[in-house]
Amino acid sequence: MENPKNIWIVGASHGIGKALGVELAKRGNSVAISARTKTKLDTLKNQLSGNRNLAVPLDVTDEKSISKAQSQILKEWSNIDTVIFTAGIYRPMSFHDLDTKFACKTIDINTLGAIRLAGVVLPYFKKTGQGHFAALGSVAGYSGLPNSSAYGMSKAALNHMMECLQIDCGASDLKIQLFSPGFVKTRLTNQNKFQMPDLITAEEAAVYIADGLNSKQFEVYFPRRFPLLLKFLRLLPYTLYFKIIGLLRR
Repeated sequence: MENPKNIWIVGASHGIGKALGVELAKRGNSVAISARTKTKLDTLKNQLSGNRNLAVPLDVTDEKSISKAQSQILKEWSNIDTVIFTAGIYRPMSFHDLDTKFACKTIDINTLGAIRLAGVVLPYFKKTGQGHFAALGSVAGYSGLPNSSAYGMSKAALNHMMECLQIDCGASDLKIQLFSPGFVKTRLTNQNKFQMPDLITAEEAAVYIADGLNSKQFEVYFPRRFPLLLKFLRLLPYTLYFKIIGLLRR
C-alpha cells in the first residue's frame, strides 16, 4: 500500500484471504481478519507482522454478526479504510448431479454474504465520506463453464453486484474494486480433477491483490492470459461459444 491503512478482510481463515492478510500486514498495514472459526483467526493473527492486528470472528450469513464485528473493530481502531470480501465456498457441480442445498449455501455465502457486508460497511463509509470496498470474484463468473453450476452463478452475481456498486458510487469518494483470479491452488481448487491452466499459489494471488489495491482499475484480473481468453470467448456468438466450451467436457 502507498500509506499504511486499516484493512478488514472478511473470509481470512483459508486460501487467498489468509495469504492476503499475511501480505498486507507485511507491507505495514493494520489488518483485521474475520471468519467463523476464532481459533483459526487467532493462529493467523499470531503470524501477522505488526501489533495492531485484530482477529474478529463473524458469520457472513448473519448481518447482525457482521455489524457486531464492525463495531468491535471500530472500538479498537476508530476507523476502517478498506474492506475486502474474500469469503467463499466451492464444489465442482453440474446440473446432472445438482445438490440444491449446497448450491443455495454457495450463493448464500459467496454472493449474499458480500451483499450483507456491503449493507453494513457502505453506510459507515458514506458517513465518513470515504472508503474502499473490494471483493474477490472469479473468472468463473464471466460466463457458463462445465461443473460450475453453483459456484459460477454465485460469482456472476457477485460481479454484477460490484458493477452496480461502481455505477452507483463512482461519482463519490468511495472506491469500488473487483478482483478476478484465474486458477489459484487452495483447498477448494484441490477438488478439481482436471489440469488447471496458469495455476498460481495463494501467496502469488495475494501479491496481485495487494498491488492492485493501489490501482485505479475497477477490475483487476490475474494472471492475465487465462482471464483474457475467457473475456474473448464471452464476445463470441452463443453457438460458437457453446461449441468451444463443450470441448472442455471431453
